[in-house]
Amino acid sequence: MVDTVTRKREIAGLQRMGLSEVAEFYSKLNKIS
Repeated sequence: MVDTVTRKREIAGLQRMGLSEVAEFYSKLNKIS
């Protein structure tokens, strides 16, 4: 499980990324979890 502080940091990072990077990031997350 990911704590809320780490999650907020991830979301803040995603907001600075392009949509393609976000989609790739989430696909990696889904494979890990």
